[in-house]
Amino acid sequence: MQTKPQRSCRASAMALLLATAPCMSAAQSQATSDTLTLPSPPDAGAARAPDQRYAVDILLVVAHPDDEMFVAPWLAKARLEQRQRIAVLYMTRGDAGGNVLGAEQGQSLALVREIEARRALALLGIDLVWFLDAPDTPAVDGHDVRRSLAAWDHGKRLGQLVRVIRLTKPKVVVSMLPDVVVGENHGDHQAAGVIATEAFDVAGDPAQFSEQLASSPDPTRFGQLLEGLHPWQPQKLYFFSDADAQDFLQRRGPRYAVTDKSPAGRAYFRYWLGFAHTHQTQYLNLPPEDMPVPADGLPSRAFVLGKTLVGGRVTDDVLHGVREVLIDHSPPQVVSAKQDAPVISLGGPWAFYRSFWSAHGLAHLAKLQATPVLGVTRGSRNVVPILLRNDSANEILLSIEAKVPSPWTVEQPFARYPVPANSVREVSISILAPERPEKTPALVELKLRAGDRILGDTSLAVHVR
Repeated sequence: MQTKPQRSCRASAMALLLATAPCMSAAQSQATSDTLTLPSPPDAGAARAPDQRYAVDILLVVAHPDDEMFVAPWLAKARLEQRQRIAVLYMTRGDAGGNVLGAEQGQSLALVREIEARRALALLGIDLVWFLDAPDTPAVDGHDVRRSLAAWDHGKRLGQLVRVIRLTKPKVVVSMLPDVVVGENHGDHQAAGVIATEAFDVAGDPAQFSEQLASSPDPTRFGQLLEGLHPWQPQKLYFFSDADAQDFLQRRGPRYAVTDKSPAGRAYFRYWLGFAHTHQTQYLNLPPEDMPVPADGLPSRAFVLGKTLVGGRVTDDVLHGVREVLIDHSPPQVVSAKQDAPVISLGGPWAFYRSFWSAHGLAHLAKLQATPVLGVTRGSRNVVPILLRNDSANEILLSIEAKVPSPWTVEQPFARYPVPANSVREVSISILAPERPEKTPALVELKLRAGDRILGDTSLAVHVR
């Protein structure tokens, strides 16, 4: 039995229109043909160009609705002054957040927060907005990025973000700093930056998520499983941070004064206030949108240049040097960090980032902070993972000498740790924070010993928030 070709919605609708149209005189028909020309359906077998309606200059990748507020003044400048086309992608809908306005929680709150985010971005005319629907990971002490990556189904979200990059074809990707900082330091914020970096590196590679690139010979037919996308290599990658103090970002990228004014004469920080007033479930007692500029001014927004494939200076404008042409895929330059002797180093998220930065050509991020940091709460017990590495051919019995200032204390479960040959062992210590607030960070100094010999050392600056 011969199957009939499937008819498109356009063809069905046209047939219905023609079937129900009243009869017209020849003169009426001629008059109509002079004013109305119906487009011919495209040749089903003809090659299709990518849909340019969703092409953008900048793609902002953040974790939660309201995270775009970190860079709202800059978004306003890019949109209103530089006339850039911007898309925003949220990894989650913020379903684990609080609600200071109504009773909605969980998935119901997620629906509300999605609308709040869309309304905020609409203030700047940004309507290309995507939500990946990853679960909002409740914040916990430590904020280990790997916890968020696990909750999100890391590989799935990466594939989704690669799809959006290939659809929107951004020249610049902007996301949150993949690093441990003292501040909100939310694991989801860090995870957004991790996946944005990975997507930047693989979206232009036809060997990665290649199923997205396969296409049907007849895209007009229903029931398509193939996607028909094309590889796309963004040209620049930038980060911003949720750290309390941002001095460590000085001259690591461009800075933007939030008190500069738009072409309409409105200070850019007022757009931040406009966004905040839109996210009503998250903020109470906000200053009015026409508040005066504080006498001591307002801090500028700092960016960190992750990587550029088009050259330029570190502090150049985010859009400086970008080209209007497709550029070739550029895989990251991997840097090996192998040690030749037993060493001591921080484990957990710090170890992850050392490997991650090396794998993605971001080794310069290790220099942002001279000493690794950790923000803790008063009176809290904080487990710090430590890696003991032995590259020798023999097992070694090692011990950790930990030094902290009073009234901080350190607890170790064991006095010595056997580390087999050619292996890495993860152990941990607990740092107990004082009950009173501390104005300066406590420097935790760790030395690795084999008997009387010191084999290596590391340190951690712990801040009470």
